[in-house]
Amino acid sequence: MEAAAEARASTTPELLARQRRALKPTTGAPKTVVVTEASLRTFYEQHNPANTAPDRLKIVLQHYDGRHDKLIKDLSKRYGAAASAALCAVGQQLYADDKENA
Repeated sequence: MEAAAEARASTTPELLARQRRALKPTTGAPKTVVVTEASLRTFYEQHNPANTAPDRLKIVLQHYDGRHDKLIKDLSKRYGAAASAALCAVGQQLYADDKENA
């Protein structure tokens, strides 16, 4: 839990606002998968600590920019479907926590 709090503290207000907009459910449209830097860091802390360096996280997010569903699919292949499902759950939880603190 402390890692998630540190991850939230290290993000800028502009980034958080952009993430909030991306995570808001839309009516009638399929839900978009969004992977935040904080949720990716939490995921890698559990599954591959060598990838938790901020530069590495930014490289991964830039590579998959706008294709987070592909990132989830690739992580599922490498770490298993349960691991990637946890990544989505962490992202949703960070959004909910941020919304409560706003």
